[in-house]
Amino acid sequence: MKKLVLFLAVVAALCMLASCEKYESKITPLDGTSLSTYSAMVDNVELMGLQTADGKHITEPLFSSCEVNGGIVKATYAGEQFQQALYDVDGKVIQEKGYVQYVSRPDELSYYKLSGKGDDYLYFPAKRAKVGPVRGTVINVDSMFIEYRVDKLYGLLTYESVDVLDELASRIYIGPDFAIARCGDTYKKYDMTGKFLGTKLSQSDINFIKEANARANSWKKK
Repeated sequence: MKKLVLFLAVVAALCMLASCEKYESKITPLDGTSLSTYSAMVDNVELMGLQTADGKHITEPLFSSCEVNGGIVKATYAGEQFQQALYDVDGKVIQEKGYVQYVSRPDELSYYKLSGKGDDYLYFPAKRAKVGPVRGTVINVDSMFIEYRVDKLYGLLTYESVDVLDELASRIYIGPDFAIARCGDTYKKYDMTGKFLGTKLSQSDINFIKEANARANSWKKK
């Protein structure tokens, strides 16, 4: 009986060795990037890693899937459905591990929301900009600013990760090349880089605020 068990164990080991020797890694180019995936057997499970065009491995074979969106590679860790890594077109790490959500927009301001340990960030592929940390919930994205909400107050971030306001505002008005924040009874004006321009508003600024309030009130009545 012992000889039979030993024989079967040897046969199983030889079969496993033979199967390992026959395994060939699969190379799959990732469209829109200079990267490709390679496959490997890890504990009898086929996983994939990332490599450069010349075959240099960027990562170990850690992922169960990889997908490309907007030239960005999102790789999902094997056995961890909601844990992903994010890489740019050249293989630079944007986020090593965390939850990744893609927010699609019709313009060039589509972005990834990155939630890892602690702070949340945003990544804009078209701008190659990683912005944050974001203190609250993003409610508006435009070409100059990212507006976020904390409870019932609002803040602004630039694409250079400058948190514009020294105090959160009850209302923010974003114009073509400026932003005006209402903080208490004071209106504060900023240019498109987030530079503070003062509290004195021009007549055109006042008219802009009145028109924005009128539009908001008309929407509330609908």
